[in-house]
Amino acid sequence: AKDSTYLLEPFLTKHRVTHIRATVKELLKDKAVLNDDGNKVIEFDVCLVAVGAPIPWSAGGNGLPQGYDGSRDNRLVKLQQEGEKITNSKHVVVIGGGLIGAEVAGDIAAYSKNETKVTLVHSGDTLCHQGVVRAAAGKMIERQLTKGGVDVVLQEKATIQDGGRVVLNNSGKELHADHVIRTTGLVPKNEFVRIEGALNERGFLITDDFLLVEGGEGRVFGFGDCCTALRNAGTELLENQYILGHNIKAALDKRSDNYKEVKPFLEGAVVTTGPNSGVAQTPFFHTQFLIPGHVLFSCRADTWYKASIGHEIPCKFL
Repeated sequence: AKDSTYLLEPFLTKHRVTHIRATVKELLKDKAVLNDDGNKVIEFDVCLVAVGAPIPWSAGGNGLPQGYDGSRDNRLVKLQQEGEKITNSKHVVVIGGGLIGAEVAGDIAAYSKNETKVTLVHSGDTLCHQGVVRAAAGKMIERQLTKGGVDVVLQEKATIQDGGRVVLNNSGKELHADHVIRTTGLVPKNEFVRIEGALNERGFLITDDFLLVEGGEGRVFGFGDCCTALRNAGTELLENQYILGHNIKAALDKRSDNYKEVKPFLEGAVVTTGPNSGVAQTPFFHTQFLIPGHVLFSCRADTWYKASIGHEIPCKFL
């Protein structure tokens, strides 16, 4: 907790949570084996798996070199260094035009120090169209990014070559980049799960409508990007966190008849395309115009944006 990017120690102390700094070597349906010198075993009545699923990009806090000191201070320094490299580049290529890729491309174009050229490559015909953002809203996002100076390339897959070369597979065109950022989807990190039938073919936890993990015999729950229950975890987590707590309490009380089903979130999404622009989608319409009195985001100083780009970003937009 002391090395978390967000300071968790006061929260853990307040809620009487015991923090053990270790990784899990094996998770079975009734116990966890820790990856420490003694292979300590923790038996449990209920276990919650919420390990997330990172993007394949070290600046996001993942993929640190082996032996790297991953303390909070060192990781924030690394984020600052990555941000300086990006904003001082002549050409940055972002591969993957989902929610993360679109926002990253827009911010780089807005905050670059040397009029950095930004190219966003996406395999689909519409940005952010992942079952969450409707096609018309995706086209609006594309127009805003283009207006902000991002070169959007659709219906192309890219191969990264040596020397900063990026080859577009369909056209064969070569892009020469100082910096390549892959935001091509989340990569599950559930290799430690040893519960039969718990993982799908991509490695994500298979969870039912009660957030219970397949094969966990009612003891193991999954929540967040590591599992299959919530298709738009970023917004649906907030909607369903209380249902998760309720179901864990019901499991502890051995009241499976009292479980509640997760609630799919309405088709709402907010995508920033720069510090003062973005697109919001509601179940009924999408818009790029300001909603009076609403400040939708204010990125905290210790988030990726502050640490890497060097600015605090209050996003007043729509």
